[in-house]
Parts: sequence; structure tokens; C-alpha cells
Amino acid sequence: MLQGQYGISDLAISVPTVVDRNGINRILEVPLAENEQKLLKNSADTLKSVIKELRI
Repeated sequence: MLQGQYGISDLAISVPTVVDRNGINRILEVPLAENEQKLLKNSADTLKSVIKELRI
């Protein structure tokens, strides 16, 4: 669940993550170009909208 990484919160999406025997150690924020950041944010907003419509 992202909590502010890439400017996205309260959404579970696949991002580079360091995992150890205790689970998630940390989320790696790979530098994104401005257009990539906008595309990722747009995708996150779309997913949140669909989830809200489906009421899940």
C-alpha cells in the first residue's frame, strides 16, 4: 500500500520493493521523468475511480 510514494496514497500497486524475512523492508522510489510521473498518477487516479465505482 503506497503512503505518499510517487505522490500516491492509499492504493496497492506494484512498485520496486525490498522484501526481507519480515516482509516489506522499504519501497524504492525510482526516479521518473515528469511525463512518467504524470502517467503513473493518472493510472492511480483511474484505479481509485474504478475501485470507488465498484464499491470495494
